Amino acid sequence: MPRGRKRPPQDSVDSILLAISRRDNIDPDTLSHYFDRLDEEWTDGARDKVLHLLRTHDAAAHAAAILILSELATEFDLEELEDLVADPTVSDMAKLTLAPILKEMDSEMADDGLIEYLNDPEAAMQQMQMRLLEMIGQSEMGVESILEDILSMPLERRLGFINWLGNSHDPRAANLLIPLLENQTSKIVIAVIDALEQLGEIASDQTIPALNYLIAHTANRQVKQYARTALGRLTMQSAPGTGDSTEKRTQPQQLQFHEARVSHLDGVGSQMIMLSWRRPDGLLKGVNVLYQDQWGIKDCYGTDEMDPDRWMELVSDMNDQGFGSFRVPLEFGRALIAEARAVNKRTRRKLPIAYAIWRPF
Repeated sequence: MPRGRKRPPQDSVDSILLAISRRDNIDPDTLSHYFDRLDEEWTDGARDKVLHLLRTHDAAAHAAAILILSELATEFDLEELEDLVADPTVSDMAKLTLAPILKEMDSEMADDGLIEYLNDPEAAMQQMQMRLLEMIGQSEMGVESILEDILSMPLERRLGFINWLGNSHDPRAANLLIPLLENQTSKIVIAVIDALEQLGEIASDQTIPALNYLIAHTANRQVKQYARTALGRLTMQSAPGTGDSTEKRTQPQQLQFHEARVSHLDGVGSQMIMLSWRRPDGLLKGVNVLYQDQWGIKDCYGTDEMDPDRWMELVSDMNDQGFGSFRVPLEFGRALIAEARAVNKRTRRKLPIAYAIWRPF
């Protein structure tokens, strides 16, 4: 019997692994089919072939393996994963990419336990940090996933990581630091301000507007004064006019606005606000904000590389689920999000971390 969705012409395990390793534009239905096929063959050789990808020196193969393992690996696979980490012939980078999966499975090799299995821990960490900065610079989705890992770190490790970002002297580090200015303890925020100041002029076009925004919105007097002092020093180092705006919107201005939609209020006062922009390649970048009138911004998530047809499917699916929506001007959507943000402030409800990443949109 034919399946309801279109099947790829080849679906052997080898061809699936090759496709996932070499393509970054696989549509969700095809990827779901690939996962189904791998799951069918998982204990009959597919798992071993996925783990073999981590024995190569190909970063794309590593990324494919992690994507698959994140979807399909269970605690029954933990022994094989730990054996791979303990194997001295496996590269340190491959072992480090497994860290989030090991942590999710509560492996003793997660976090610090992984270090003793690295052949050259210092070089491996430097390499991983450089790859992390590349990931930060690529998209907001990369920033979002890394931020979740940072927020799960113990306090001292989090502070050490923030300090490393400041000392990296890489402007991409600001993409990760700036969201940490919001909804964090004063100790974290002050460490972030120090790190942003350490980055200096190379990131001032992002840092100065972010500090202006923090000063305008924080109620913490110590943080406000600390930010003002850092802002003064950065402004002295920077070109005139760098910090004229309190909120930077450089990225959306480079993208063509596509559509803003707002759902009707449901029975509990919830409303979805959806904004999207068209990328140069024709795909969409968007942000969706869930507004609850007694809470404020309750959830926020972004999308990237979305096909316009998929956007319309999403709108249609929402209609089917009772979340009918209608088009609005972009500024109306932004004003509604600002109203929701004000409710968070009034109710002292914490904002989702993703909001800090997507707020400039």
